[in-house]
Amino acid sequence: YHDAALGVFASATAIRAAFARGDVAGAMAAIPGAAWPWAMPDALHPMDDMLLYRLRGMPPGALAALPDVGEGLENRILSAAQTAKSMDELVGAAASPRYTRARIRRILACVLLDVTEELQSRRIAYLRPLGFSDEGAALLRGCTGEIVTSPAKSLRGDSEILPYLRRDILATDMAALAYEPPLRAGLDYITKIAKSNWIK
Repeated sequence: YHDAALGVFASATAIRAAFARGDVAGAMAAIPGAAWPWAMPDALHPMDDMLLYRLRGMPPGALAALPDVGEGLENRILSAAQTAKSMDELVGAAASPRYTRARIRRILACVLLDVTEELQSRRIAYLRPLGFSDEGAALLRGCTGEIVTSPAKSLRGDSEILPYLRRDILATDMAALAYEPPLRAGLDYITKIAKSNWIK
């Protein structure tokens, strides 16, 4: 998880460290090609703008209802959002020895996707494979719970998974805005599941 070595399956910690020391080639080699257009740190400014927009119009009570927020942390984050010009700047201003950067970033992800404490406390009863091998297909057949292979079909039901699936789709639509040029919304409905015999 925190392995600092770069490789085909590098940790996020290793990739961030490579970007920080200027080893862009090493970092990009560890990132799937499909993610390259928005993997560069400078490519996420649209997310920064969306996040700051949400925070600057959010009342303290709404932020306090999100996971990991408590003990007045909502006021610290909202105050930082008034002057910050980017997510990194906001995280730096809101973080402290008591409130780690990782915790602040988790909260900000919940802000963007509207994930409340109540929603996070529920059991997630579905799997959504984005790709699998023959071996993976055999494992999926033994899983309990709903397996979502067609988001459109699953949304037509009346299942407890709907709040989570809608946020899955929203996350993809937001990530599409980080591409240059931005991609269309609704990619979850048209992107096929990757199937391969060599994926491990």
